[in-house]
Amino acid sequence: MKKNLFLCFLFFAMMLSLSAQQARISIFEALSDTSKTEHGKVVLYQDPRLSRLIQSKITGVPYTANYIQKDGFRVQVFSDNTPRTARTDAYKIEDLIRAKRPTLPTYVVYQAPFWKVRVGDCSTDAEAQELRSFILSTFPEMKNETYIVREQVRIPAPY
Repeated sequence: MKKNLFLCFLFFAMMLSLSAQQARISIFEALSDTSKTEHGKVVLYQDPRLSRLIQSKITGVPYTANYIQKDGFRVQVFSDNTPRTARTDAYKIEDLIRAKRPTLPTYVVYQAPFWKVRVGDCSTDAEAQELRSFILSTFPEMKNETYIVREQVRIPAPY
């Protein structure tokens, strides 16, 4: 009796496993599929970013607007924890960097108790080294505080 019960349970588990392996599709794909409809037609008008966001949830790859997030490198150019001046100094340095190179991504970050300024979205250490060299040649006064840090960076999406 126990053996039959075990075999039934095993068979049921295998059937669940097989049904779970079917391809997952988004609601938009399911509604747009006209092969299974008996009546009517559904037309969806939507921002393409929404489809990419849904696809990122299905695939597990993070999606942020036209960017994906991944492990990478940034160059930290400022870090201070002086309560009265650190925030103001961080934003001044951000403005200074943006004035010299407006297309360079610049981030002001508060990680208690420090205000930090980090620049760039580099995929590799070599890119970060090149960016650090540029910053040091442009802003030699930042020499003592400029170094490379590992962080989640934003890379343009391939699609």
